[in-house]
Amino acid sequence: MKKRIPILHHSIAQPLQYLHDLWRDIWEGVRSQPGRTLLSFLAVAVGSVSLTVLVAVLNGLEQRSTHLVRELGFNVFAVVSSSDRRTGEALRERDVQLLQANCPECGVSKVRRYEVKPLGHDQAVGVLATDERLAAIRQWTMLQGRFLDAGDVARRERHAVITEAAAKAFRWKTGDLIALSDVRFKVVGILQSTDQGVAAGSEPALSGGRREVYIPDTIPPAWSAGSDDGDRVDVVYVRVPDAERMNRLVLRTQRLLLTRKSREAFLSWVTPETLLGNVRRLQRSIRLTAGSVTLLSLILGGTTLMSLMVANVKDRVLEIGLRRALGASRKDIAALFVTEACLVTSSAALLGIAIAHVGLLLGAESAGLPILLDWKSAAVPLLAAMLLGVLFAYWPAGMAANIAPAEALRSE
Repeated sequence: MKKRIPILHHSIAQPLQYLHDLWRDIWEGVRSQPGRTLLSFLAVAVGSVSLTVLVAVLNGLEQRSTHLVRELGFNVFAVVSSSDRRTGEALRERDVQLLQANCPECGVSKVRRYEVKPLGHDQAVGVLATDERLAAIRQWTMLQGRFLDAGDVARRERHAVITEAAAKAFRWKTGDLIALSDVRFKVVGILQSTDQGVAAGSEPALSGGRREVYIPDTIPPAWSAGSDDGDRVDVVYVRVPDAERMNRLVLRTQRLLLTRKSREAFLSWVTPETLLGNVRRLQRSIRLTAGSVTLLSLILGGTTLMSLMVANVKDRVLEIGLRRALGASRKDIAALFVTEACLVTSSAALLGIAIAHVGLLLGAESAGLPILLDWKSAAVPLLAAMLLGVLFAYWPAGMAANIAPAEALRSE
């Protein structure tokens, strides 16, 4: 049975008929080579899955970098003491006083952290002894009530501010009396939980989003047996007047605190720049590793697609020659093959994007990396697949467009 060869040049006056004929021709070309088409389809789909995951992770890291700076506080850096609190090189109260005296233009606050089990609960909560300046320095938002004030600190009031996460976990609310070990505190405020990016893989005292309770640092820690516990400091926060003076003030604090070379091993400085630097290094690593796999998958899909197109051109020389004899232009022939390639790659991309999105939604919590699914995670793989179709179909489409009508007779 002879195959029907539709004429494409009349399609300008009948666009719907043109699309119908074009779609039928593409379907016939795909159906004539199902194995090659499926192989190319799967290769592009795998590349699209990889690219979708890559874009979603990079978007998540970019969002995380913003959250990191916001969580630490704008124009804020922290001096973190060693986790070995017994060493004489760790931060002490005299260091805080030294910074306050020599950096009068800055806001300085301190934090001392404990892990305490509330009475009646098996899970421990982070108890952070601090002063009244911490919330203002880190620019935290109160959901209810207030933060600690100067009166609480001076009078050693047993007042506590809890995070939103602690309120939900222990079902605490403003006005409740909570028992930390055997010491009772009254909840005077609930702090809006921030992102936990700073705390993750870093110093727990830097966090502001976990299950935590903030109390005045003048209250003796009855739950701690350390004799010098009231003098130690885990983290000092310094808020600078403007970002341009950040590096200068960091250097000043280093000169003040690193009076002995041995102390360098016990103190570290956390700035917005160092936080972003860690994220940027992770982004570069992911781009290099996952990006290489994605690129190889897409190139494999593209080369497979090109071989498919070349084979199609060779198998359809008679058809192409007859089209040219019946009035189809070179552009019509080239458009047929390019459109066919774009249809294969875009269909594969849509399948890959759907698989990747479903997988990321189901496994986001266990991924271990921040994930952000937005329009970019769908648009970038789709556009890349369509560009792949155009690029790798360009040469086969040119071959087809250059076939002269006389070649149909020689092929026959």
